[in-house]
Amino acid sequence: MIHAFYSISAAVALVSNVFLLSLLISPDPHPAGVQAAIWPKPAYACQGHRTVQVSSKFNFELAQDAHPRLVEGAARFRNRIFNSDFVSPVPLGAEDIEAEDRSQVGMLMLESLAVDVEDRTGNAALGLGIDESYRLAIAYDEDLNTEFELDAKLCKQIAKEPFGPGFKGILKAKTIYGALHGLETFAQLVTNNPHDGTKEIAQTPLLIHDRPLFPHRGVLLDTSRNFLSMMSLYRTIDAMAMNKFNVFHWHIVDSPSFPIVLDDQLAGEADEHAGDASGGETENVEGTGDNEEYVYKERKHTKLSAAQPNLPLSQLAAKGAFSDKMVYTKKEITDFVDYAMDRGIRVIPEVDMPGHAWSWSQAFPEITTCLDGFPSYSRFSAEPPSGQLNPVHSKTYQVIQGVYDQVLPLFKDKFAHGGADEVNFNCWNATASVTKMMERKHIPRNKEGFDKILNGFTERQHEMLRQAGKRPIVWEEPLLAHNLATIKENKDIVIQVWTSAENIKKTVRQGYDVITGSADYWYMDCGFGDWLGNWTMGKSWCGYSSWQKAYSFNPLQGLNSKESKKVLGGEALLWGEQVDNTNLDSKLWPRASAVAEVLWSGNSDDSSTGLWDGRKQNKNTLRIIEALDRINEHRFRMEAENILAEPLQPLWCVKNPGHCNWPILDTRPEDLAK
Repeated sequence: MIHAFYSISAAVALVSNVFLLSLLISPDPHPAGVQAAIWPKPAYACQGHRTVQVSSKFNFELAQDAHPRLVEGAARFRNRIFNSDFVSPVPLGAEDIEAEDRSQVGMLMLESLAVDVEDRTGNAALGLGIDESYRLAIAYDEDLNTEFELDAKLCKQIAKEPFGPGFKGILKAKTIYGALHGLETFAQLVTNNPHDGTKEIAQTPLLIHDRPLFPHRGVLLDTSRNFLSMMSLYRTIDAMAMNKFNVFHWHIVDSPSFPIVLDDQLAGEADEHAGDASGGETENVEGTGDNEEYVYKERKHTKLSAAQPNLPLSQLAAKGAFSDKMVYTKKEITDFVDYAMDRGIRVIPEVDMPGHAWSWSQAFPEITTCLDGFPSYSRFSAEPPSGQLNPVHSKTYQVIQGVYDQVLPLFKDKFAHGGADEVNFNCWNATASVTKMMERKHIPRNKEGFDKILNGFTERQHEMLRQAGKRPIVWEEPLLAHNLATIKENKDIVIQVWTSAENIKKTVRQGYDVITGSADYWYMDCGFGDWLGNWTMGKSWCGYSSWQKAYSFNPLQGLNSKESKKVLGGEALLWGEQVDNTNLDSKLWPRASAVAEVLWSGNSDDSSTGLWDGRKQNKNTLRIIEALDRINEHRFRMEAENILAEPLQPLWCVKNPGHCNWPILDTRPEDLAK
């Protein structure tokens, strides 16, 4: 119950002009689904056919002790509802128009939406597994004992529910983050009457019970290969919130640039951390002082004295960023993290290492090796510029610790990504300090030997992350390509699988939590041609993923129920080789919206998980056709909010739903590949 309220109001400005697609209630044996232009599709929804008007004095009613994050969010959504100039080009179908009951529009007025949050204090911290569910009811007084999974019988009952002028709207959630998702859904439900400009909600009475399939629903942006402005990053967060994403994976440092502005470290400021990447001593190449050996987990490590050397960490950005204008300050980062959290989005940083490290070399050449192997970079790296951290140099760990000491506290999330992809052993095999140490310690210069070197590095890196209160995430290679002992010994490490569905299966069956993001489906940068300057016929190494292809991916394909629980979710990934402020939005949206719906409510109505399972499900259960009109409208909705999402079809097709599907008398698209 809500005992005390105050109103959130804002000036009514421009009038928007939106059409909603209506739901025809049917006795479908599966849980009812909403057919309005809501994206992502709610888990369960019941709707009628009556249209009601939203008062120009409409407000959100919040408890007086409502969390500031919710108060600000409600004001933001009210402003969006009444100030948008969005006009949807997607028309109502003939059956929808016939079913719509507008007989009492002028008499039925929604004055407010009461927002009831169980945890009003906001004590439930935004993190993995936070309850994001909500219940939204308009013109229907819901019994709190109603099952979350709505069925067709209840939907038929609700559709016929009578209501008069005193009807109400209620949004219930356990946390403020569920409430924010509910407010997003409500904002999408409010439409404009195209004739008189009044705000309306069609398809009432309405009852939505909604919750995500997966707790980790992310977008990766790479800001090292091309710089992205803070304005672009903020705009991405806005778009993510509209799609109910909840994780921004910030791949902030890579080989091309080091854009984080850090302070110099004065002697004695850092903690006592050092490392031994081999299971023994580190190389004291620069003579940083006497080393004291100690035993840790039956492996020898090098412990530095309490007095740490001066480290000019400010030079990492001063020399490693593209320019002094293309950097991120600590305040910019913390303000951005707060902005994202206000919209229910966690920010997870990734400073990639030990590969992808050329940018470190400009400030600390002594801890890097195999730098810019021009003209044959491929000997040492997957792409230019080549460069890796030196795993046997004691100063390497001093610098990493110094970077982590300043970077990790900027991010409030309990996770941090350690990278560890595409480590090139040819590089270390060509580095004298590495090979000399391996010879002295009788470590073979083969894959097994270099895996041992990488294992020592990773162990020390993860120790630093854990001491900072972070749970490590790594790319799949440390487990699947290198089978590192430290990964095998620590099942709390989250593995991000970026290749095949088969590797998802291999990873979960070894007991690890997994974040998915198959390059074949969810790499948003693929398919635009290669960027190597002298390859005239160059193609992308991975194919283009249309929204339909992205929508068809099932992260749980081939997994049993126990294994499926190890899949935390997934990410739409946009690597930055050919992305900057000019094309960020169009590369990402609305194709990433397809990923968002898969992770929120699935891509099918024909399974217990809501995910399409190909041959195991009924024919044509992948809801591509049903989703097309909704994603088309959502694309225009995002555009109205200054998200420059690319068009998915010619406008004629958008205005004539169904007329641009593959001709039914012609060869089917899937037969062309045979």
